[in-house]
Formats: sequence, C-alpha cells, structure tokens
Amino acid sequence: MDTPLPDLEVSVDNKMPKNTPVTTFKSSTCQFMLRMAQSHLAKNELRLATDVFIRVIEEYPSSEERKVAQDGMLSIAQHYEKEGQFRVALDLLEKIDKVVAKA
Repeated sequence: MDTPLPDLEVSVDNKMPKNTPVTTFKSSTCQFMLRMAQSHLAKNELRLATDVFIRVIEEYPSSEERKVAQDGMLSIAQHYEKEGQFRVALDLLEKIDKVVAKA
C-alpha cells in the first residue's frame, strides 16, 4: 500500500513537484494523458500516475511527450528513494528500462 503524501506540492525537496514542465505538444491525446498523470500526482495517486506515464512511453515512443513521461517516472522513483523505499524505486527504474527498450 502506498504511503499517503498529504502535502505533495508544498515541499519541493521532499515531495513530488506539483507540475511537470509545460511544453507544447503535437498530440492532443498525449497532452490529455500527461495532464491526467499530473492530476494523479497531485492527488498522491503515484501508481495511477506511473501507469499513465508508462502508456505514454509505450504508445508514443518517438514523441516529446515520451521525454516528459520518463522525467515523471524518474521523479516518482526519486521520491520513493527519498522515502527510503529503495525496492519500489528500483522496480520503477527497471520498468522504465524495459518499456524504453521495447520502444
């Protein structure tokens, strides 16, 4: 079960950033998916955010959105690392590697 993160956007040092960098994208579907992932992050739904980021990486491997999704995944992994959940962080990094290798 995920540890609740009640003040996700308050402390940048210890918590996930409120929003990923804003970039203009070509695909409205990707934009929507990234906004959805950001919404999940804001609600501390890290697993749901991870699932959406993975889908973006898989479905749009050569897009600018893929880079933002990878950055989001890395941010989540860094969060787990800071929380001392090293196994979860490592699992996320391995998942990123597998998905990127397929793309």
